[in-house]
Amino acid sequence: MSQKISTILFDADGVLQYPGVDYKQAFSKLLGPRMHEADQFFLDIFFAERSSLAGGSDFQNDLIDLLKRWNLSQDADQVLKISTQIKPNESILAMIGALRSAGIQCCLASNQQAYRARFMSETLGYSKCFDREFYSCDIGFVKPDERYFQSIITKLGVSPSSILFIDDQESSVMAARVTGLNAAVFTASHEAGQDALSIILSQFGIGA
Repeated sequence: MSQKISTILFDADGVLQYPGVDYKQAFSKLLGPRMHEADQFFLDIFFAERSSLAGGSDFQNDLIDLLKRWNLSQDADQVLKISTQIKPNESILAMIGALRSAGIQCCLASNQQAYRARFMSETLGYSKCFDREFYSCDIGFVKPDERYFQSIITKLGVSPSSILFIDDQESSVMAARVTGLNAAVFTASHEAGQDALSIILSQFGIGA
């Protein structure tokens, strides 16, 4: 670490928030008597969402097309409601609030399609919890693409060595380091998240 950390980038899923339901099980219930096709249905939803993470397509429209292919009567809103069953880690959000009060810029850095990003920002209130939000659908690149991090560095206008990135995916952490960021892998359960974050922060000389 060549200089003091002034900005922290937090990943969302697996760090800041966790599923409020078993997504696969919830999606599978939409199939009714076709439960034996659940694995393929879940994969189709996953790939439909993945294609929209960089903002190149609209997940809601892709979802409507997908449901038609599966001959399902459910509207897309039912699937979207399931996808936004999210539990924020309130203890970590409180730590982020303390970090911001101490003068450290805290930003969200997450791979999300537009609908889920908007839900997180507006309904969960992340727009007020963070100084800035960097969603892949807005940036045009998806972690672990190094261009994702390069874009954020440009937007922030600060030295990469003054930024700490925290993510639960090692591939994203490695890509961040290539672009000059300090980065740490977050591996903790929802219950142990606060302690895990405290350890990471202390490793970079940050008190919370």
